[in-house]
Amino acid sequence: MSEENLQNPEIESPWKSWLLTALTGLIGTALGAILQGYSTLQLERQKFEFTLIQKTLEAPTQDQAAKQLIFLVNSGVIISLDSEKLKKIAQTDPTQLPVLVPDTDTSRETFFNNYAKELGYLSPQGKAALTQIFNFLGKDKDIRNIRHIAYILATIKYKTNNTYIPGIESEELGKQYENREDLGNDKPGDGSRYRGRGYIHITGKENYTKMSKVLNFQGTDNDLVQHPDKAADPQIAYRILMYNLNTGYFTGRKLSEFITDNNVDYLNARQVIDRKFDRATEIANNAQKFEMILRESLPKKTN
Repeated sequence: MSEENLQNPEIESPWKSWLLTALTGLIGTALGAILQGYSTLQLERQKFEFTLIQKTLEAPTQDQAAKQLIFLVNSGVIISLDSEKLKKIAQTDPTQLPVLVPDTDTSRETFFNNYAKELGYLSPQGKAALTQIFNFLGKDKDIRNIRHIAYILATIKYKTNNTYIPGIESEELGKQYENREDLGNDKPGDGSRYRGRGYIHITGKENYTKMSKVLNFQGTDNDLVQHPDKAADPQIAYRILMYNLNTGYFTGRKLSEFITDNNVDYLNARQVIDRKFDRATEIANNAQKFEMILRESLPKKTN
């Protein structure tokens, strides 16, 4: 299957998701013991502590939330849970997670200045669209490799013609897919209806059905079979892209096969999307530039 033929970015941030999951596990264990024999007063205390932890995680910044949580543990306000486990969780400083995308005004300014030097002019609309992609990537808990990001950006650059806006093929172009039963187009008009859309173009009713299923969109307002234009919504387009890169749905090859912590093969990584290696050299060269631009714009601890 060619290019023409999805971590949930809605989560506020990876460390909050991880932290709340860990804390919820501890609280669940404690509540189980409480329900077996502790008093109602202790149960209310447990509920109070859980609410307090949730409020702490709503702090404006990661650093503030971490410091507040550590303070609650060390001051004894949180007392009903396993103190040693909770302290271990609280004292794991989430601010030490690597920053892999520009997430401040300064880092974004540096990024876009270097982008202009290495990759050419980018319109204000393009900058806004690319910043939105940074937002998705920054919240994606499954991405921990700056080279993955570089290759993702290079791929999107090519497929969106340097706009970073999810595209939609014309209805006229979509007619070439008419009666393509290999793509699931078995009814009149399916070719245009299920034409290419997104950061990378998914094409054909079969692929729209598959993406709708794996992303749990079936029967919802985002059902891609019923509402195919949703595939061009930036957040949905991002999830479709990442599903395919992570699972190898397009060609049977995953991005992690070509880019690891110890090895990078930007050229052959094109096999993840297109077995024919269309524009593989161009995308590989741009991925190298994106990696350099990212490293120059991010905190040194990322390198």
